Amino acid sequence: MSQWYPKICEYDRNGWHPTPYVLREFYGVWGNFDVRITIDNHYILGGTGILQDPDRIGYGYEERGLKVQQKSGNDLTWHFVADRVHDFMWAADTGYIHLVRKISDGPVLHVLYVNHEKKPSVDTAWMDLADAVRDNFPFMQEHFGHYPYRQISVIQGGDGGMEYPMACLIAQPNIGQAFHEVLHNWYYGLLASNESLYAWMDEGFTTYAEEIVWVHYLKDFVRDHPQNKHAKSVYNYFASSPPAEHVEQYKNYFKLQQSGLEEPLSTHADHFTTKVAYDIGDYGKGDIFLEQLGYIVGASIRDSILLAYFNQWCFRHPDGDDFLRVAEKVSGIKLDWYKEYWLQTIKFIDYGIDTITEANAATRIQLRMTGKIPMPLDVLVQFRDGHKVWYYIPQYLMFGSKPPEDDLPRIVCMPWRWTNPFYTLELPFPKSTIKSVEIDPSQRMADVNRKDNAVVF
Repeated sequence: MSQWYPKICEYDRNGWHPTPYVLREFYGVWGNFDVRITIDNHYILGGTGILQDPDRIGYGYEERGLKVQQKSGNDLTWHFVADRVHDFMWAADTGYIHLVRKISDGPVLHVLYVNHEKKPSVDTAWMDLADAVRDNFPFMQEHFGHYPYRQISVIQGGDGGMEYPMACLIAQPNIGQAFHEVLHNWYYGLLASNESLYAWMDEGFTTYAEEIVWVHYLKDFVRDHPQNKHAKSVYNYFASSPPAEHVEQYKNYFKLQQSGLEEPLSTHADHFTTKVAYDIGDYGKGDIFLEQLGYIVGASIRDSILLAYFNQWCFRHPDGDDFLRVAEKVSGIKLDWYKEYWLQTIKFIDYGIDTITEANAATRIQLRMTGKIPMPLDVLVQFRDGHKVWYYIPQYLMFGSKPPEDDLPRIVCMPWRWTNPFYTLELPFPKSTIKSVEIDPSQRMADVNRKDNAVVF
C-alpha cells in the first residue's frame, strides 16, 4: 500500500509545491506517523516504521527464542510508529517469508518475500540478497552518512523497484536493485530534495552510490568465490573500463547526447518530452555529475563533500545551490560554472590535441576546446625512458586547483581562460624524448569525442 492516503504538500522557501504524482518523483513533508493496521491474522506485514509490539505479533519480529501468544480472534492489529519521515508504505501477504539480519553498527534489516512454488533457489537468492545488504550497509554509512533509523525493510512487491522511508519494494531478488532502493533512503528519504525539480540529486546521486557499493560487493564476492567466473568477469569489466563503476552511465549519456533527445537536468521531472531523456538524464547524467566532480576537485575531496553535504542537510530539503555551497566550501574551488553548464544546458565537453611541434629543443602541444563546456585538464605525458608527468591545467573559472591524486610528478600550469579555444602547453624537452600525450586517461571527464585525446609517437 503506497500513495494510499491524502498527503500534505510541501511548503518551502519557494512556496507551495502541490505537484501531482504521475509515476515520477515525490516531495513530502516530514512528520511523525502512528499507524495501526487491523487485518486478517494470516497476513504478514512489513514497511515503514518500528513495530511497537513485536513479541505479541510474532511472524519473525519477536525476540529470538520467545514463544508468541497472539490474541484470540481472526484479526490482528499491527502498530507501527515512524518519527521524522515524509511518507508511509506498508505491504502484506499471507505467504511472506521473513528474514532478519542485524547490521553491525546499524539498523535491523527485514527482508520479506514469497516463494509460492517452494523452490530452494528462490530462498537462496533472497538469503543472498539479505546477506549482501547486511554486509555492505556499513560501507554505505561510511561513504554516504549515518543512517539514523532503527530498521530498514526490503520487501518483495511492485513491478520493479520503489523507495520509501525505512523501506523499499523490489519485484525480484536483484542485489543491485536492492542496493539502489536501500540507498534511496539517504537521498530520497533523509535529504529529501524536491525530486520534481532536482531529480538528479536523488536518482543521480543514488545511482552513483549504488554503483560504488555494487563494485565493492563484487570485489568481496569474487575474493570469497574465486570459482564464480561470471562474477569475476563482471568485476573485471568495471575494474578495467574507465571510468570504472560508472562506465555504463557514460556510454548511455554519450548515446543520449548524440540522439538529439537530451534535455537540461533543470527540467521538471514530470515535464521531460521523452522517458529516455528523463532516465538517462536524471539517473545517468546525475551520476556523472558526481564522478566528474571528482575529476574537477579530486576524488577524495568529492567523497568528503558527500559526507559534509549529508551531515549538514539531513532532514532539511536541500536544493542544487545548497549542495554547491558545500562543495565549494569543502574543495575551496568555485563551481557555479559547472552547475550551470552541466545542469542547466545541454552543451557538451570536447577537448583534443590540435598540433604538436618542436622548436629550440622544446615541444609545443596545442590543445583545442571544441565543445562549449569549459573544464580543467589532466594531461599525462609519458617519456621514452618510462617516467610520466602530469601537466595539470586548471580552468580559470575555478579560481583554484585540485590537489594531486597520485604520486606521479605534477606540474600545475597557468589556468585556461575559457574564452580562448586554444591553449599551448610548452615542455622544455625535445619531441624525440616523448612517447605519448593523453588528455584525461581516467576518462572521468565526459568528453564526447575521445578520438583526438591521445597521441602516441
